[in-house]
Amino acid sequence: MIRALAYRKGQAATLALLAALVTACAVFAPFYDRVMQQALVDVKLTEAPALDTSLVIQERAVPVTDGPPPNVPGPRDLMAAVPSGLRHWFQEPSYGWTAEATVPHRPLNLSGQVMSRTEACEHVTIVSGRCPKAAGEILVSVADEKTFGYRPGQVVPTDVAAQAADEPARERGLVVVGSYREVRGSDYFAEPLTGWSGVTVADVSPAVIRHEIWLTDDATFADGPDALPDPRSVAVLRLAKDRVGIDEIGSLAAVAAVHESPVLNGRQTVPDVRTGLPDIAAEIASQVDDSRVLVPLILAPLATLCLVVLWLVLVTITDLRRSEVAVARLRGQGVRGARRLLAGELVPVVLLGAIPGLVAAVGGAWLAARLLPGEAGLELRVPVLVSLLGVLVVLVGATWAASSRVARTPVDELVRRSATFRRGWRMRALDAVLLTGCVVLAVEFVTGGLSGPASYVAPALFALGVGLVLAYLITPLAGAGGRALLRRRASGAALGLLDAARSQSLRSTVTVLTVATALTVFSVDAVLVAAHNRDLAARQAAGAPAVLQVVGADLGAVDAGIDRAVHETGDRRITPVVTIRPSGDPSITTLAVRPEDFARTALLAPGALPADWVDLLSPDDIEPVDLTGRRLTVSVSGGVLGTEEPAVLGVDVVTDSIVYHRDLGPLPASGGARLGVDVPCADTCHLSALTLTGSVGSSMSGSVTFDRVSVDGQPVSLGNASTWTAYDGDALTPGGTDALTLDVSTDGQEEVATTQAFFAGSVPVVATAGARPHSQDYSITGLDGRSRAADLAGRATRLPGAPALAVLANLDVLRRASHPDSQAVLSVWLGDADLVAPTRRALAAQGVALAGVSTLEGVRHDLDRSIPTWAVQLGVVTGLVSLLVALLMLALTAVSGWRVRARDLAALWVGGVPRGIVSRLAVLAPLPVIAVAVLGGAAAGLVGAIVATPSIPLFAEPPEVDTLDLATPWLPVLAVTAACLLLLGLLGAATGRAVYRRAALARLKEGV
Repeated sequence: MIRALAYRKGQAATLALLAALVTACAVFAPFYDRVMQQALVDVKLTEAPALDTSLVIQERAVPVTDGPPPNVPGPRDLMAAVPSGLRHWFQEPSYGWTAEATVPHRPLNLSGQVMSRTEACEHVTIVSGRCPKAAGEILVSVADEKTFGYRPGQVVPTDVAAQAADEPARERGLVVVGSYREVRGSDYFAEPLTGWSGVTVADVSPAVIRHEIWLTDDATFADGPDALPDPRSVAVLRLAKDRVGIDEIGSLAAVAAVHESPVLNGRQTVPDVRTGLPDIAAEIASQVDDSRVLVPLILAPLATLCLVVLWLVLVTITDLRRSEVAVARLRGQGVRGARRLLAGELVPVVLLGAIPGLVAAVGGAWLAARLLPGEAGLELRVPVLVSLLGVLVVLVGATWAASSRVARTPVDELVRRSATFRRGWRMRALDAVLLTGCVVLAVEFVTGGLSGPASYVAPALFALGVGLVLAYLITPLAGAGGRALLRRRASGAALGLLDAARSQSLRSTVTVLTVATALTVFSVDAVLVAAHNRDLAARQAAGAPAVLQVVGADLGAVDAGIDRAVHETGDRRITPVVTIRPSGDPSITTLAVRPEDFARTALLAPGALPADWVDLLSPDDIEPVDLTGRRLTVSVSGGVLGTEEPAVLGVDVVTDSIVYHRDLGPLPASGGARLGVDVPCADTCHLSALTLTGSVGSSMSGSVTFDRVSVDGQPVSLGNASTWTAYDGDALTPGGTDALTLDVSTDGQEEVATTQAFFAGSVPVVATAGARPHSQDYSITGLDGRSRAADLAGRATRLPGAPALAVLANLDVLRRASHPDSQAVLSVWLGDADLVAPTRRALAAQGVALAGVSTLEGVRHDLDRSIPTWAVQLGVVTGLVSLLVALLMLALTAVSGWRVRARDLAALWVGGVPRGIVSRLAVLAPLPVIAVAVLGGAAAGLVGAIVATPSIPLFAEPPEVDTLDLATPWLPVLAVTAACLLLLGLLGAATGRAVYRRAALARLKEGV
């Protein structure tokens, strides 16, 4: 056997290499599937917020209307609610308490939380002072120390819990013993401790200023008359991430049942269980289900191609041993002996080839484990062993079948130099069945009968069908063309076509090259299209190259910080953006921007917005009514009667986007009067509305005229009636020419108002398709969460950083008479990620805290870390191996038939064909066949991509906004097709040249 292998080194190497490829594909699939799953677990657990990967159990007392609140069980009692089977997956729990800490302060109270945790001081950096050790001692953050001036030894007065409904407010002192800095990246507390010092919360009543979390000792939360408000016992279990893999993540979904535990629900308390582990486990399980389908389907066409080529190699090699089999049969060894002769030589080669295939699979999996995120390692599991055993059985079975095929051939056929080969138009039964199956399945794909991950096999089916058709067309067409050229005495081209028509391996070669090229082209197309769509989705989700999320809604401070950053960097691509997402489903999100700054900062998709959208969102030319001074006076005449009490005249003035209301006094029943009131307009404000107020449920009627309006004695023009809007139909109608006259007629309305058009005019917006109005009355959500009238100025396909239902509005227009509330999310968008650091410093100098930073690169990074992405990237391996298989097929054709071809070339030379023509024929004859196969395969791959790509999962979860673009990347596809033509053509020419060098006259003596 060894001598036979030494004599046929090329055949043995080709057979072993193909066996290695088949083995590598089969064994690599379960390895890679497992590596992807483990990497996914590491990614999800590492990148999820600490609160999502922890189990936080809190318990608070049931609120009571009178008397002291009931006692809250201690933190360690909460652990009884956690099943013992789950505790192994968590670290040692930390225990503590949390309560509200409200500090009476002027002009606004300070509000926040004070907490204790097991060994809390060991998980923060103590900047000054010491750790709290007794009741009432607190450790404040360095930001609170700077913002509020707290120093060690200072006593901070704090409200205590009321013991009775009518009990007056009482205070207790908390002693500052030091300051701390939070350790970034630590998940010990399962929630952030800092980041909002000094932020004003205006959307609660009364408004408060937030302080950051203060750390204290458990003794601070003792029951008694000085107990802090709303005490909660807390147990925090942080996930032991190094103990959790893909096999364990599913069991963590059981933490959702902790909330239903009778331990928590059997007491007079309110339990609160927080964790994101069930959602994380469900997301991972969904992607794992995808991976179990995607990886085999991606590698199956490649493994099948390798197996088909392996079979062709076995058929060719066994055909080359026909004479040896004939001798064995004539010596009486029979069919079994002949089969043992062939199998004894070929099976060891196949099994030896499986060894480097196994090594390649392990090496590829190891490399994948290093390249993919996380700490996934190689695991020798049952699926790997089953795949290895299965591929060995297939390899040995294919070799045994190929050996039996030749061993069973009658002796009279074996003694012929070659097997009989039919070159007509008739198709063999097996090929006819394959072609029919390909056509049927292709039709199913085109009509949508087959979709989803199964689409990965579409290109192979198209290519196999095209390859079979080409294979059966080329032979007769080449023969007919060659004969026609001979009649025209074009001997060179005619001999090339006739030579191709005589080739026994032509059909198999064309089929294999077509399928291999199709898989290569489809793989490149799929990888590039998927990457392009991830990039589009990332740009849409990010909105800008970098976005700073701001804590609070102090737009004035943010503007000051932006001005400072622009001055320092000289880059104007820094702009504020306010996002308002009202509650409810579906809801229309408002994106409030400064159009010119937004246009040069945001990642705007080409053609997504109207070309003139900046002009469409520009504010109208109506000027506000400016007031500068402290005393507003106005003359009124006429009369508005109320059914209960006289109507009271009031004004709304706006300064720094804050609306102040002031009452000037009751209107006279008839005649005239001069009314006045102090207004906060020393630095100029705007008059936004005039109001008339009566008693609850009363009606008002009459007419009142305003003139001689002045501030600190300086006259002020109210404008004409067209610049004031009516209230509720005809309830209040502005009129008049020189002075403003209001005609009032209400029925049960206690207040009516007329608003100056600078504040009440419709807001021009650009809306996405789903957010367009269906009627004339169109409104959007303003900065303060209230409805604002809007005019549709333009339409957009999508807005960057916004959901599918969104409108784009001018921030300065919306800001005229409103201030961002809790629904408004304030952020700063940057046109370059390099602007993050200077902008952060500029904002910090204005006291603006950041909740987080997101970048385009980070969003794209998150999209890249998913099983669909990693699975599609296998296309790189598929394309390279497919091209390698095509090269091997050409090499096999040359190795198996070089003797016959060399003899034919020598015969042409002897027959009088010039040596130059024979030389060109040897080199150029394979090229037309290669070109036809490659171009046919590229076309089949493109058709397969067009059909299959829409059904291939490109994302773990579909993006909120559809940015799908499945256009073919023509330049890379054409480049890959050209590369296939070049490589295969060079190999074909090189093998032809090598055969020509062996076309000596002595070859003719070998006989026929």
